[in-house]
Amino acid sequence: MFVACVFAPGYAPAQSAWQSEWEKTLEAAKKEGKVVVGISPSAELRKELESGFKAKFGFELELFPASSG
Repeated sequence: MFVACVFAPGYAPAQSAWQSEWEKTLEAAKKEGKVVVGISPSAELRKELESGFKAKFGFELELFPASSG
C-alpha cells in the first residue's frame, strides 16, 4: 500500500501543497505573534508545548485546555 502511494500520480504535488499551506500558516502566525491552541487538559502536554514551541517556530502559544466530551 505504501509503495502504491509513493509512486501514484499526483502524490508529489499533494505533498508540496500541504507544505505550502503550512508555510503560509507559519508566516501568518509569526506576524500575529501568538497562536491560540486548544489542547487536552494535560499538564504534561502543556509543559512540553510551552518549552519547545517558541524556540522551534518563533512565536508564542496561548494554550486553551479543553475537554473532548
